[in-house]
Formats: sequence, C-alpha cells, structure tokens
Amino acid sequence: MSNGAESSSRQVLLVRHGETEDNVRGRFLGRGDPPLNGRGRCQARQLAPVLASFAPEVLVTSPARRAAETLVEAAGGHHPVLDDAFREVDFGRWEGRTRDEVAALDPSDHERFASGAVSGFPGGDRVADIADRAGGALDRYPGDRLVIVTHATTIRILVASLLGIPVEHYRLRLARPGNGSWSRLEHAAGGWRLVAYGVVPGTGRDAGEGGEP
Repeated sequence: MSNGAESSSRQVLLVRHGETEDNVRGRFLGRGDPPLNGRGRCQARQLAPVLASFAPEVLVTSPARRAAETLVEAAGGHHPVLDDAFREVDFGRWEGRTRDEVAALDPSDHERFASGAVSGFPGGDRVADIADRAGGALDRYPGDRLVIVTHATTIRILVASLLGIPVEHYRLRLARPGNGSWSRLEHAAGGWRLVAYGVVPGTGRDAGEGGEP
C-alpha cells in the first residue's frame, strides 16, 4: 500500500469518537449507528483545545453518527469531509454482541481473536482490507496536518499498517484507545513514526475503557 504522504513533515491526528451506550455495554460496535451518550459529548468537547492547537488543514470523519457528532462537538463550525474509508470494521455475525455472546456463538473464532491473531471477522471485514481502505484514503487529502475522527479497531489497524506491523497482530501490539482519545503520527523521510497514542485530554494517558472489544 502507499505510505500515505509525500510531504517531509506530514502529521495525522487520529481521534476516537466519544462514548456511546453500546460502548458502555461492551458490545462489538461496527456498522451500528448509535449517538453519543452524555459522557461521550463531554469527551468530545474536551478534544476542542487539542484540535485547535493542532491547527488542522483538513478535517475528516467517519460517516457514523458517533464520529460525526464527536467532530461537531470538538470543532464547532468547521466543515468536515465524511469519508466511508474511515468507518469502523464490519464485525459481521459479531455485530452488537458482547464478548461472552460471541464466545458462545463462535467459540473457535473467538479463541483465535482472544489470542491476538486476527485475520477477519465471520461474515464481516478482513483486517487486510481495512488497512488498504484506510491507508489508501490518506492519499486523497492534501496538506500537512490532517485530523481523522474514526473508531478504535480502524485506528489500531491503520497505525499497525503505517508502522509496518503485521496487521493481523494489531491486538497484540496496540492497546485499544479509549473513547475521546487522540493519537498522532508523523511522516518524514524515514517513513511514519508514532508520536503519541491513545492520549485522553486532561490526563495525558490512555483511558483504556469503553468501545469495541
């Protein structure tokens, strides 16, 4: 896949959407489209100074309601681009289910998932396809400072891909970013490097809670 940038100093800020009630319940939330809950709206508003300080040239969001609402709360009157490439993974048969429900439904597939090696989801997306879809979309946007509001699993797969980590090992190598967190990647002559990962405004650390299992 493309390295996603020609500039010698391109920076990409990946923002995970705020919390929803399905996140609280620990459900696989891929193509479902719930709104933010009250805590999620607060998390989004706490991102406002982060985005202002980053001074993005382009704002992009997954079309999912929870992502678009996060960007509206965080960026106010800016006009973002909605890009389907940054939607969350389609979890197929696992969509809307908890980890316990998935373990009962697909025990062998869930065991592989729990071990950390993930090639895809039954009836849903392949991990490699998500890496190609999201990574390739970076080339569509000009400028050196890009903000993308997206989802936990998409962030992990995209970061793994850009850093040269086998994407099937995204769960082994990258923790799940918390709701309302941000991660920053920088591209220079040597390729992509991860500058910050899963930072929650006001704490400086990854909350590690909520969202897709």
